[in-house]
Amino acid sequence: MQSAGMVADSRRDGAMARPLIAWRDEQLRALAAALEQALAGWSADWGVHAAGAVTCQSPAPFESALAWRRLLLGAQPAGWLQLSLGAARGVVDALFKESAALGPIALALASACERDVTARLLSAVGVTAAAGPDAGPAPTDLYAWSGIVDVRLPAPLAWRLLLQPVAVAAWWEARGGPIVVVPAGPQRAALAPVLDAVAGRSMRLDVQLAGCDIDLGALQRLQPGDVVRVQHRIDAPATVCDDAGAALFAAYLGRRAGSKAVELAAPGARQDPPPTRKVQP
Repeated sequence: MQSAGMVADSRRDGAMARPLIAWRDEQLRALAAALEQALAGWSADWGVHAAGAVTCQSPAPFESALAWRRLLLGAQPAGWLQLSLGAARGVVDALFKESAALGPIALALASACERDVTARLLSAVGVTAAAGPDAGPAPTDLYAWSGIVDVRLPAPLAWRLLLQPVAVAAWWEARGGPIVVVPAGPQRAALAPVLDAVAGRSMRLDVQLAGCDIDLGALQRLQPGDVVRVQHRIDAPATVCDDAGAALFAAYLGRRAGSKAVELAAPGARQDPPPTRKVQP
């Protein structure tokens, strides 16, 4: 697993946190090579050629399947195996070169061939298959960073294995590979609406009036108490800006509780104030 291997996903709160698991490319390649080795032994023993390579990828996309079987690591759920119904038609065709009519002995032989390759592949990753069908994975099982590895087998099998992290980690550790786990950080508080979250924080706002032109000599003679005439009507809205100078609101000058104040309005909402104005808090 990568160094991001076991980091809690801070969704709503700690109770809903899920581990985030990823596998390095070298680990996925090693897993594919182990399965290809098992597949090569089966191909040699049964005289069936596998057309293509085993692929392993993570995350795994959700796809509905006709049938699934649960995979187990001891008694622990470890993934799913996508099955064909009865003997795989691809195995039958590979064994008997697409013969039109096959008797019960040929079909039984194809079933034995299919069982053998299934056993070899599962043994290669150290898991077993539970008896009977399974409902298979739900879309919520295959969330991003779930660590589930999607194994695709080449023709004539064209099956699919979904290996959960517990199975991949056990297989990797059995090979002597290191597992890197990063513990989750401290539990975070539950998320809150943005306005509630920033309610106690201070924010600087600038109220800007229209500018004016003044010559350098007059600027140098300015003293406290001087009055500078600006090109801004007293009933025209000012502009409220944030620290970066981005305009946020229009604003009308006023007073509240003996202090200068502004009433906020949407930018460009109106250019003339109403006849009677009361500045709201």
